[in-house]
Amino acid sequence: MAKARLGAVTEKWINGKTEKRQAVKTEKPKDVSEKTKLTIYVSKNTIKTLWHNRAETGKPISHTVERLVTEGLEQSKEKK
Repeated sequence: MAKARLGAVTEKWINGKTEKRQAVKTEKPKDVSEKTKLTIYVSKNTIKTLWHNRAETGKPISHTVERLVTEGLEQSKEKK
């Protein structure tokens, strides 16, 4: 009986926490451009360089890759 009661109390406690979390959630502002998950394959040297950059700057690797790709595409457009 004690286990059943403990289970009921635990379930009630968890449900209460969930309700509070859902009440606090606010909508995130939508980004101008939606981001899509993408898998890319790069050399070990590139990965090593990206991780060193991550350690130095603290910026996520995805931000670095996105910035480099965008800059590269802009430069290639200017050359044409």
